[in-house]
Amino acid sequence: MIRRQFLALSALTLLALTSANAADKNFTGKWLYTWERQGMKVETTFDLKQEGDKVTGTVSGMAGMKTEIQDGAVKDGLLTFKVVRERNGNKFSSDYAGKLEGDSLKGKISMEIQGQKREREFEAKRAE
Repeated sequence: MIRRQFLALSALTLLALTSANAADKNFTGKWLYTWERQGMKVETTFDLKQEGDKVTGTVSGMAGMKTEIQDGAVKDGLLTFKVVRERNGNKFSSDYAGKLEGDSLKGKISMEIQGQKREREFEAKRAE
């Protein structure tokens, strides 16, 4: 009898810890990331919605322009998505990858501009 109670309590504890950990790894919400370009501060907003391992949302950047994210996914705690923008008739994409660290989303943005690969680290803070 005591052994069954112990096993049941252990199972409930494990379930509670797993649920709490899963909730901590949810990327849903608004994230703010400030960076510098040509001496000016630029604020970028990630507005994300996670359902299971799928992530949808937008990235807002300069002049508040919102761009839908593509291929948003979470695997093993790593968020990945792509943003494709068009400027002067040319399309370019940025690949984002990041992990949660408390109320921060830290990662890298990889892009190719005029044939050159560029990478930049980012740290976005949870706003909501």
